[in-house]
Amino acid sequence: MKNFTRITIFHIVLILGIFTANAQNNTDDYYPLVEEGKVWSELVFTSDPSGLPNYDYYTVYYKIYGDTIANDIYYKKIYRTARENAIFPDDWVIDFYIRENDNKQILYKRSLSGWERMLYDFSLEVGDILPEEIYEGGDIIIESITYELMENGEERKVFWLSDYCHVPEFWIEGVGSSFGLEKTLGGFITGGSYKLLCHWQNETLLYHNSSYETCFESSLLIENYSKFNIYPNPVKDILHIQNTDNSDINCISLININGQVIEQYQPKTTQINISNIKEGIYFIRFSTKERDIIQKIVIEK
Repeated sequence: MKNFTRITIFHIVLILGIFTANAQNNTDDYYPLVEEGKVWSELVFTSDPSGLPNYDYYTVYYKIYGDTIANDIYYKKIYRTARENAIFPDDWVIDFYIRENDNKQILYKRSLSGWERMLYDFSLEVGDILPEEIYEGGDIIIESITYELMENGEERKVFWLSDYCHVPEFWIEGVGSSFGLEKTLGGFITGGSYKLLCHWQNETLLYHNSSYETCFESSLLIENYSKFNIYPNPVKDILHIQNTDNSDINCISLININGQVIEQYQPKTTQINISNIKEGIYFIRFSTKERDIIQKIVIEK
């Protein structure tokens, strides 16, 4: 009887050890992003290009359905709609094309005849710099990697990006960026920003942004969100900045009409010398914790 008891306890410990080992090994499983049946909902903030402090927001959905070929390479089709409870395919349009290679990299084309861009590299480790194919504006590294529980109980790998001049961003393996599916390190050039609300796979909810109650946010006007006063505009040499409501700014950037960052400035900057910048239309981006606030300026000589 004693021997039976010892063997039983031994087997229980062994079984528990196996389950524990399997649970640990699950963290090494890779969850692909490009799969049929995936849906994303994203919150899109927009603003007037003139920099008026009025923000409008709405929700868009993205869905993977079907595939096609470009240059002998298979891509999945990404459909888009801005309607809640939209009927597929009547209320949806093809927005772009996406694929995933054996190196855990996600690539996409805006059009089948266009150039291919890398969106994600899920093979990166802590301390790795994002490839230039993803971001050319400077050294952004993978600051840390954690494992977070999804809504369905799965444990997914989360990549935390570091860049002092952007709203903090993270990537979820098999889901995408906290900004949205194709919004890595992005935002509207003319103002506004993006937020990932929810992600489903085969109608099962995997991710829900806890900052929002639902996966669909209807449009409304947010008045007086931004109170940055920049003058003179047009400007020739010195641009003055007033942060009238003491917004918590991460940094200030000067962006050209093509979306390229020309200069970056410290958060408490109150004057910018633009005498060495050629004339034209530019944007001043104030990167805050919640979103990017962008105002247009004209440089004259």
